[in-house]
Amino acid sequence: MDITLTVILVCFVVFFIAGFIDAIAGGGGLITMPVLLLLGVPAHYTLGTGKLASSLGSITALITFWKRGAVIKEVVLLGVITSYFGAVIASATTLLISNEKMTIIMIFLLPVAILLSLFCGTLKLTEEDLPKKGLWWRVSVIGLSVGFYEGFFGPGAGSFFLIGIHLLLKAGLVKASGTAKSFNIAANLGAVTTFLPQERFITRWLSPARLPASWATA
Repeated sequence: MDITLTVILVCFVVFFIAGFIDAIAGGGGLITMPVLLLLGVPAHYTLGTGKLASSLGSITALITFWKRGAVIKEVVLLGVITSYFGAVIASATTLLISNEKMTIIMIFLLPVAILLSLFCGTLKLTEEDLPKKGLWWRVSVIGLSVGFYEGFFGPGAGSFFLIGIHLLLKAGLVKASGTAKSFNIAANLGAVTTFLPQERFITRWLSPARLPASWATA
């Protein structure tokens, strides 16, 4: 496809808006993915470009959460490792699927992800003490399952990480959001490192569109 100035400007605006959403609660992929598909971007390039852009925006948001002590540091290391490898396995799986079939899968999953994200938004997050029993398996379940989802598809993964951390780790909204950022970044990087050797990115579209949005939420 031809990458015109109009296409680049549209993507800049879309990624900027998605950056705000990702920095607050996650789910920016629900905006960027359909736009990239409508622009005619192949499925694997849509996944790779979206993961890299999301990583750039989420890192700046995580720094803000970390400075404010809004991250559950006891579980970050395991959560990051399991999320990373969950995404690596899933991204490698997508590369085994043809572009045509992957496009159909993504179109089918988009409305499902939107409905799940809307449902997650209705939940009330109240903070409780971090569970001591089964803590490590709880973190592993969150990291591997949502990390796999992030690597295979992705939109709404930030919200799913947040809800998983709340339900299984009993964290409140702020700490669940901050911790979810670390897990989500690891999953995005897992996907990026898998797609990187295959060059499944359109780097000209990434510009700094995601960074200003995340800085604005600091």
